[in-house]
Amino acid sequence: MATFEVRVRHATGPGPAVRLQQSPVRVGRGPANDIVIDDDTVSWHHAEFYIEGSSAMVRDLGSRNGTWLGGERLRQPIPVPVDAAVRFGARVEVVLTAAPSTPAPVVMHLEDTATHVRWLIRGERFTIGSDPSCDLRLAEGPARAATLSVTGENEICVGTDDAEFIVAPGTPFSVAGHPLRVVATSAEQAPTVEFSHAAYPYECDAAQDGPTGPQARLTDPTRGLDVLYTGNRGVLLLSLAQQLQKDREQGRTDSEEGWISDADVASAIWGASGRDANNLHVLVYRLRKQLQLDGFDPWFIEKRHWGLRARLRVVRCAERA
Repeated sequence: MATFEVRVRHATGPGPAVRLQQSPVRVGRGPANDIVIDDDTVSWHHAEFYIEGSSAMVRDLGSRNGTWLGGERLRQPIPVPVDAAVRFGARVEVVLTAAPSTPAPVVMHLEDTATHVRWLIRGERFTIGSDPSCDLRLAEGPARAATLSVTGENEICVGTDDAEFIVAPGTPFSVAGHPLRVVATSAEQAPTVEFSHAAYPYECDAAQDGPTGPQARLTDPTRGLDVLYTGNRGVLLLSLAQQLQKDREQGRTDSEEGWISDADVASAIWGASGRDANNLHVLVYRLRKQLQLDGFDPWFIEKRHWGLRARLRVVRCAERA
C-alpha cells in the first residue's frame, strides 16, 4: 500500500511531516487536530487527509474560508497528487509527499538443513541443548550445546563450550552433530512475534583503583551470587562496564549500548602493544569458563566480529581516585 506524509509549508521551507496511515490526519485551529494551525482564517476543524485505496484524499469539513487545490475550492473529497499543495484559509499551505519506504520486517528461523524443519527465533538469544530450559531441546547431548546471539545487524554469534564464531544468515554450521543454518525471511506481512531482549539480573560494581588494581564485582541478587574478578579478567569486565555506563548516561538504545571495539579492550588490558586478536579471544573464552563455574550464564558477554559488550541490569563504575 502506498504511504504518504503531510507537512505544513513555511516561508523558510517544508516543516516536519506527519505520516498518513489508516487514521485520517485532521487539520484545523483546534487543539484536538493532528496538525494545529494558529491562523485566524483556518477553521477549528478545517479539513482532513485520508487514504482510500492507493490514493491520498482530502475532504473539507465545512470550513468558513475553504480548502483549495490548484486554485479550485473543494466541494467534495478529491485525490491529492503527490507534491501538491493544499491551501487552507487565506495563506496556509499543506503539502502531500510520498513517505520514505521502510524495510520489510525480518523474521529469523533456525533450520535443520537435513530435514528442512525450521524453528522461529523469538528474541536475541536462542539456546540449543538437552536441558528442558533450552529453546531447542535435543534428545541427547550436552545440557547447553550452543547459544545463538542475534545482533541488530543480523549477525549471529554461535557459542559452544570450546568455540565461538560469527555466521551470516544462510551459512551452514553444526551443533552436536546437527547440520544447521539461520534463515532470514523478509516479508511485507511477517508474522507477529513477541520479541524479547535477553534479560539478565546481574549487577556489576567496577573500579579502576581496587586494593590490588582494577577489579569488577559481579552479583546476581536473585540467586545470591557474589564474585570478585581481578587481573586481566577484572580489567576486561571493568572496560565493558565503563562503556555500558557511559552509553546509558548518553541515552543510547538497548541495541546500541555497551559495545566496545576489540582494539579498545585490548589496549585497556595490555597497553599500547594491544597484543593480538587471539589473545583477547583466549581471555574471553577463559573468563566465560570461569563465569560458568561461578554460576553465571557466560553469554551475557556478547561478541560481534569487531567488538564486545556486557548485558547487565545495573552497572556502577567508581571514578579513578
